[in-house]
Amino acid sequence: MFTKYIKNNLSLFTLTSYLFIYYFFIRILYTYYSVEFQIDILFYRIGFYLPLLIWIILIVKDTKISIFQNIHVKLFLSLFTYQVLIILFQQLYGANYINTSVQFFQIKVFVYSIFNILLGYYSYKLIYSNSNKNIFITTFLLYSLLLLMNISNFSLDTNGFSGIHLLLGDTFIVVSLLGIFSKDFNKLIKISLVSISLLIVFIIHSRASFYSYVVVYLFFIIKEVGFKYFIYLSLTFIIGFFTLYFIDILSIDKRMSGVFQGKQDASLDERLLQFQYGLYAIKQYWFFGEYSGHVVAHATGYKSGSMGCYMHNWLSYWRQYGLLYFILFSSLYLYGLFIVFKDWLYNNSKPVNLIFYIALFVGVELLLFRSYSDTLVWFVFALMYSYMNEHKKGTKCLK
Repeated sequence: MFTKYIKNNLSLFTLTSYLFIYYFFIRILYTYYSVEFQIDILFYRIGFYLPLLIWIILIVKDTKISIFQNIHVKLFLSLFTYQVLIILFQQLYGANYINTSVQFFQIKVFVYSIFNILLGYYSYKLIYSNSNKNIFITTFLLYSLLLLMNISNFSLDTNGFSGIHLLLGDTFIVVSLLGIFSKDFNKLIKISLVSISLLIVFIIHSRASFYSYVVVYLFFIIKEVGFKYFIYLSLTFIIGFFTLYFIDILSIDKRMSGVFQGKQDASLDERLLQFQYGLYAIKQYWFFGEYSGHVVAHATGYKSGSMGCYMHNWLSYWRQYGLLYFILFSSLYLYGLFIVFKDWLYNNSKPVNLIFYIALFVGVELLLFRSYSDTLVWFVFALMYSYMNEHKKGTKCLK
């Protein structure tokens, strides 16, 4: 009776729109403004988990558009299943150091990973829904307004919340790309919107998000104006930037540029140390990995014993899950990125541009800055392999 009522009164696209807004905007709003002190956490979670439960029920009931009928999606779902088996094996036979707090953290990563797979798959479908696709650009504009309202001295006020800039930077970029490239804007408007979003990311002060987005921005500008004009624009920007800097009109932000100026950087130093610990763990457990081994504190200094002290780069997958998983994960991601990139070179369609830029952004972040716990990668997997599945069938939605 309950499922019949849901099926008759709600659609997957409607719930996908709601969950997209909740995950990429309401969740950010809740955290950024520390609303947890005013709103009970149970109320906040019900707003997410109840619609998610309804969403899953509809997916299971509606076999015609079931995610499991997508051949390409099955491929990376098999990878995800293999990851789960590795975790279970490590917990049962290898990882006697995994305590309750570690398990809770990994369960949260697991739940968000599944959610991102589903959200990526149905967001891809949502792009072609006439009634719901405006949700992307609307969320982007609201998110931009939220951030711009809290700028002080060309920097975002983080309200004293440690690490919030990481969450804001990554989610804002994904929302920006979905908002801008799901609509048929002309070239000038697209360049303006992407440039504004790049500026906002700089203001957020998430270095990983900003520099990864710069890579995307370079590909985007080359695509839109051509390589020759890109060189002209780059030279003009560089000359203008250094002119303003040397006549003391423009000051360089220490946090965003300190690494290039040879300044001491505690965050970078810590990450380099974690990288060394990770390499040591890979040498010791190169085939099976040592899942969550970074939470163990040793007298010798190997592993710092903290939840977030994993390697912050692509090799974290090897360190956590072992060599075989690392090879499979890397191969599937790079294969999907290559297929989308190849189509991006010769095609100017919305889904190709959108998926390539998001996949490139997340790929650069994982390569240099993020880790195995970044669940956005599964959102990208779902987008890429849904596109590849449609591409193989030659459906008209790709034109």
